[in-house]
Amino acid sequence: MLRNTGGQSAGWLALLAGAAIAAGVVVIWYVIDQRAHEHANLATEHTADVTQLLIRQDVENRFTALDRLAQRWSASKITHEAWLADARRYLADMPGFLTIEHADESMQEIWVASVVPGRPSPGQGAAAAEQLAISVNAARESGAAAISAPFEIPQAGLAIAVTFPTFREQQVDGRITGVLQLEPWLGAVIGGVQNTDHHVRVSLRGQKVYEHAAFDDVHDSSSTVHSEFEVRGLSWNIEITPTGNFLSAGHADSSSLVLIAGLLVSLLVAVVVYLALIFRAQSHEFHDTATQLATLLKNLPGVAYRRANEPGWPMLFVSDGCRALTGYSRHEIGASHKPWQELTHPDDRENVSRQMQQAIDADESFELEYRIINKSGDEHWVWERGRAVESEVSSEIHIEGFVSDITDRKVAETELIEARAFSDAVLDTAADAVITFDANGTIEIFNRAAQEMFGYSLEEARAENVGILMSESYRSKHGNYVSTYLESGETHLVGVGREVMARRKDGGLFPIHLSVSEVHDRPERKFVGLIRDLSSQRAAENEAREHRGHLAHLDRLNMLGEMASGIAHEINQPLTAISLFSQAGIRLVDADKRDQIPEIFEKLVEHANRASAVIERMQTMTRQHDSLKEIVECDVLVEGVARLAEAEARIRDMTIEVDTEDNLPNVSVDAVQIQQVALNLLRNGMESMQSVERRHGNTIGLRSRLLDDGEIEISVIDRGTGVSEEVAETLFAPFSTTKKSGMGMGLSISRAITIAHGGHLDFTNNNFGGATFFFTLPPAEKEDQND
Repeated sequence: MLRNTGGQSAGWLALLAGAAIAAGVVVIWYVIDQRAHEHANLATEHTADVTQLLIRQDVENRFTALDRLAQRWSASKITHEAWLADARRYLADMPGFLTIEHADESMQEIWVASVVPGRPSPGQGAAAAEQLAISVNAARESGAAAISAPFEIPQAGLAIAVTFPTFREQQVDGRITGVLQLEPWLGAVIGGVQNTDHHVRVSLRGQKVYEHAAFDDVHDSSSTVHSEFEVRGLSWNIEITPTGNFLSAGHADSSSLVLIAGLLVSLLVAVVVYLALIFRAQSHEFHDTATQLATLLKNLPGVAYRRANEPGWPMLFVSDGCRALTGYSRHEIGASHKPWQELTHPDDRENVSRQMQQAIDADESFELEYRIINKSGDEHWVWERGRAVESEVSSEIHIEGFVSDITDRKVAETELIEARAFSDAVLDTAADAVITFDANGTIEIFNRAAQEMFGYSLEEARAENVGILMSESYRSKHGNYVSTYLESGETHLVGVGREVMARRKDGGLFPIHLSVSEVHDRPERKFVGLIRDLSSQRAAENEAREHRGHLAHLDRLNMLGEMASGIAHEINQPLTAISLFSQAGIRLVDADKRDQIPEIFEKLVEHANRASAVIERMQTMTRQHDSLKEIVECDVLVEGVARLAEAEARIRDMTIEVDTEDNLPNVSVDAVQIQQVALNLLRNGMESMQSVERRHGNTIGLRSRLLDDGEIEISVIDRGTGVSEEVAETLFAPFSTTKKSGMGMGLSISRAITIAHGGHLDFTNNNFGGATFFFTLPPAEKEDQND
């Protein structure tokens, strides 16, 4: 009885022991199964989180890159070639971009940088063109970045367009659009973290744009993890589904329970081994995830961080870029919780703290630009973007974000501002007026000298047409010159200087020298006008002209004084003849021979006219008058000079030989002044010949001829002493003379008169003795063109 009871007890004990072991095995199996499911879910959720982080960060990076490209354009418009070079660097550094293009506001000029050289703009299809237009219009109306819905590009798949407006003087003047090819981009961004354990499907605004299929086609949709998030207005959905192999590796098959029930002890050992393998697999999985995340953070162009929301902002975590940015290692900053505020420049700490706290209180992200001081004591500018997040472990608030170095950009901005300030200072201190205007003539820059010269303020002149500064007669010509240059490149105004009449604000006219040049290497045609006020110069020239005329008049009086005896002899001859013919007339009347009286009167009239002509020429030479040009025949001019000098030549026992070339063009001159020059040269030549007692001959030549360049040359060829090297050095200087009683002004005044007429005066010694003095005059047609 006791044995039976003991056996039963033993049986019960064995049964209980077996049941306990079986129950223990079932419990162990259940725990293992639950842990496997938890592991699979955690791994799937982690894959979704990493995929979301990669997409979110890369979208921000690409938006920031396009934003910088737009800001650089707005700060200072660059050349077509420089802009294309920048855009191609962006395409090379950021795979996925199909094209980056710039267009002006009118959409007339479009620059396209493409991954495939020569590829046209993606907006060729109807759907693409529609979405591009929506993105461009949204950016123009809002003045901020705009994103299109996904659209199909032939032979390229789905894409989106991101448009940033560009600004000039706070006005939208164009846009920069990047076309992002979704599937290649997502493949480059998240393809590196995909594996054979999960199916990945990415949708944008409900439309599938990327899918990664593992080799195992069997998957459990009930274990799918959905991750929805929004970045820059883009609504994303990520679906991560574990494969069947991945799930079966996490828990035992139902048949395993039977095997475990039959082999309790072996199962216990198998369970231990299984658990060890699971934990090892988890360790490898977590290690791979940590490696992927570390690689991502290492490749970021800056520092990813997490810091506590406490005074001083102690760092809880920093990425590997910390040393390049700050000079400190990750351990020196992250492990020691070094306060980030210690690195922030003292002058920026208060502003950074205030803006960050405002963003935390409003539960918004923040963007900051400020200075830090690195380990070496050097100052750097940084850009920081971050947001306050709640810890998953506790209710503490942490700040997570990203910091990158923008020192080069800040230096470029500073240099640009300094260059602009220097340019403005140069313009304001320039003595000449500087005006810039566009192809329509609209004034843009109007410096201080221009304001003082024309009487308009900068506000009054800006946006007005440049024609308000010109006289009525020149205003229409200016517009024609500019339009002709734009159409054909023919320069009547642009690239050359002209003297024109300008108009002040009060309506007064004054002479200016205007020089217009085109500003090259700009997308829009711009012109710069340099203006010099010639009022003072013209007044000085008028005064000099009056002074020169006065001197010329004195020179003529002096010359006539020296010629007095010859003139008296010239007048005495017709007067003597008049007296003789009058006496003869009286005798004829007395003799009643009246038929010969008409002939006597004809002789009286002839000699009276001869005396009158001599007196008239003398009066013309002595008259003080304003310089007045008239069209004169060359032979008439030369013969008139010969007649003036004829009397003096006879007194000196010399002959004037006149040689005028046929068919010479007319000249536009002040005849009195030009005759004064020729007469002065003739008298100098005769005096030179008389000083050597005419031993080389008594003929002095007066010649006129046409030169090869179209100029007319009048020369006096004497047979006198010639000009020595010593005398030649000061021959045309005022008050320089070789005469005993000369004033030394004749040749100086003659040269000034010749230059005023557009010619020149010079000499050369003759081989046969004596010298040839000559001066040139432009023909009347050429003179009119110069005027």
